[in-house]
Amino acid sequence: MNRSKMQSRQWFEKWYSGKEKVFAWNIGRPHKGLVEIFDNSPLKSGRVLVPGCGFGYDAIFLAERGFDVVAFDFSANVIKKAKLRTKAKRKLKASLKFEVEDIYNLPDSYHNAFDYVVEIGNFQAMSVKERREYVRIITAVLGRGGRSIVICKKYPPLTPGPKGIKKSSLKKYFSPAFKIEQIEPVLMYRKSYPADGLRLIAKKK
Repeated sequence: MNRSKMQSRQWFEKWYSGKEKVFAWNIGRPHKGLVEIFDNSPLKSGRVLVPGCGFGYDAIFLAERGFDVVAFDFSANVIKKAKLRTKAKRKLKASLKFEVEDIYNLPDSYHNAFDYVVEIGNFQAMSVKERREYVRIITAVLGRGGRSIVICKKYPPLTPGPKGIKKSSLKKYFSPAFKIEQIEPVLMYRKSYPADGLRLIAKKK
C-alpha cells in the first residue's frame, strides 16, 4: 500500500472511531437510488457483494429483501459498528456478513462468487487508473450473467466534494465486459431535482 492510501485509511479509521455522523457518503439510511431498483423492478435473489459498505445501511437493506450479502470496508472501526447495527435487526431474510477487506486485495474465495456487486459512492472519487482496476475486479468477482449496480455522482457536480463522472465515461468503463442495461439520472446527495448522480445497471457478458 502506498503512502497516500495508508494516510487515507488512517483518516477514515479516525473518522469512524467517533460518534456516527450523517455526512456526505453516510446518509444514515439505505440509498434511495438502490431502494428504487427493488421497489420498481425487483431483481431475482442471489448473492451480493457490497464494497466500501461504511455503516452498512445498504447491505442491511439487501439482506432484509432476501439477498445473501457480503459487505466489506477497509476500516475495522466502521465494520465493528456495522456488525453492532446488524445485531439489533430482526427482519433479515437472508445471510449478512461484514468483513474487513481491501478492494484491491480480495481473497480468492470472492472469485466468480457473486450475482451482484452494489457500488455506491466509491467509483466517483477514484482516478482513471483506479476505476479501470476497480471494474476489472468487479468483473472477476461476478459470476456469469452477474450484474454490477453503480450509483455515483455525475459531472459536472452539483454538490461539494468529488467532481464525479460523465455518463459517457461511466458507460465506457463498463461496456467492454458488460452489457449496459441502464444508465439514468438519480439523486445522489441532493433531496430534489435536478439530479446530481447517475445509476448504472450492467450485466456481465
